[in-house]
Amino acid sequence: MLNRDDSSYEYLSQHISGPQISYGLEATADIRAQAVEYSPQGLHFKAVGDGFVSGHKPLVGTFNVSNCLAALAAASRGLGLDAEAIADGIAAMPGIPGRMERVDLGQPFTAIVDFAHTQTHCG
Repeated sequence: MLNRDDSSYEYLSQHISGPQISYGLEATADIRAQAVEYSPQGLHFKAVGDGFVSGHKPLVGTFNVSNCLAALAAASRGLGLDAEAIADGIAAMPGIPGRMERVDLGQPFTAIVDFAHTQTHCG
């Protein structure tokens, strides 16, 4: 699996033997995202390639579109799982603590923590 959006795609694709599958936002990717919508609550996009999958993902950021597509490609092509089941699994994933994590304490704005490698406890 190769990220079609990555600048090293052309080089890597020439140096891999065996079956290849690409994913990304590029129109030439085997599995690609269309109609991507970003919001503080998450992502919504249509995955095209191995069956049509559309739905909300509670993750934020363009890199998570790529991560979702990579998971879809690996689970679909690599494991032979159903695209809808994969989409349901991705939608159920809450995200990684400290990685583009929303903080909602009732404030009238969106707060996101990214790359919080350590935690400090006060008190």
